[in-house]
Amino acid sequence: MKKLHLKLGKGAKGTVEPFEKLLPGQTSNLESHLTYLQRRSIDGIGLDTPGSSPFSTRCLPNTRRALRTKLTNWLDNSQKNGLFCITGPVCVGKTAVAKSIADHCQESNRLGAALFCNRENRHDDATRIIITLACQLSLSSRHFYQAVSQALSKRPRIFESDLATQFLHLIAIPSKAFKKLISFGSIKAPVIILDGLEHCRDRSIHVLLDLIHGSIHSQKDKSPFKWIIFCRPVPQWRRIYLKEDNQHEAMIIDDEAASDVETLVNDGFRDIRKTVSPDAL
Repeated sequence: MKKLHLKLGKGAKGTVEPFEKLLPGQTSNLESHLTYLQRRSIDGIGLDTPGSSPFSTRCLPNTRRALRTKLTNWLDNSQKNGLFCITGPVCVGKTAVAKSIADHCQESNRLGAALFCNRENRHDDATRIIITLACQLSLSSRHFYQAVSQALSKRPRIFESDLATQFLHLIAIPSKAFKKLISFGSIKAPVIILDGLEHCRDRSIHVLLDLIHGSIHSQKDKSPFKWIIFCRPVPQWRRIYLKEDNQHEAMIIDDEAASDVETLVNDGFRDIRKTVSPDAL
C-alpha cells in the first residue's frame, strides 16, 4: 500500500464541527479534506504516538509466542473470517501483543490503521473513532483517501448524521479501493487493530462495534479488512466476540504467562547489570 507522506496533526477536542463551517469554500480540495480529518482525529492514539499508551513495551521475543503465532497464521490465511477478538483482564499484556502485531503488519506493509486507547487519552465521542480510522486509512491508500474526500464534498455535514451513515461513507464505501487491489493480487487484506475501546465513554461505541461486525459478515459488501480487537471481557460485547464465525482468544494468567513474567523479570535484571556498576549496589 503506497502511503501519502503527510504528517498527522494534533486532534482537537469537543464536538465535531461541520466541514463547511471549518473550511468554507474549500470542500472540493483534497488537501483541505485531509487537514480536516487530521484536526478532528484523536491525538496520541496511533502506533508510537505520544500518549498512545503509558507502556510502550512490545512483547519480548520469547513471550506470548502461542498467541502471536496464532494471530500471524490467521493473518496469512486468506480464507479465515475478518474478525479476531482478544480479551483479557487489566495488565495481562493485551497492549504489548497488540503493538507487536502492529509492528509485524507495518513491516509487511499491511497495517491499515491502529488505535490504542487508554485511561489517559479516553474520549467521549465514537464519531472521532471513525474520523481517526478514516484519516489513518487515507494515509495508507490514495484511492481510499479520494473516496473519503468525495464523501466529504457531497456530505459536508456528515458528522451530524448517525454513526451508520458515517461508517458507510467514510469506511465501508471507500474500502472498495482496497477490494480491487486484493482481487488483483496486488496486496493482502489490510489490517486494522483496535486496542482498549472499553475506555471510550460514549455508549454508542457499542453501535460502532455492531457496524464493524456487520461489515465483516455482510453478504453484499464484505469488508476487505482483517480486524483485530483487543479489549477487556466487556459483558455487552460477548455477543460479538463469542460468535462462532469470529475468532476469539482469552488471555489468562496460565503457565505460559507465568513463564513470560519470569522472562521479563530476568530481562530487566540483565538491563540493570549492564547499566549499573556493582559498586553502586
